[in-house]
Amino acid sequence: MSSLRLIGSARFRPLRNLWMLEELGVPYVHEPVRPRSAEANASNPFGKVPTLIDGEFTIYESVAINTYLGDK
Repeated sequence: MSSLRLIGSARFRPLRNLWMLEELGVPYVHEPVRPRSAEANASNPFGKVPTLIDGEFTIYESVAINTYLGDK
């Protein structure tokens, strides 16, 4: 199982991150949740999406996530 987990619906900004993950060809788990939902609030204190969880590391904001993925 992949250690990368992307939280957020592709109808919003997480689309950028889904595209990046697919281009990189890395395994990941996608949880399509809406902003401000209970699931989004559980992963981000502001209830925003996207959120990327990589093991114990959590990062927010689509551009920051793509930079992290590119550097990784």
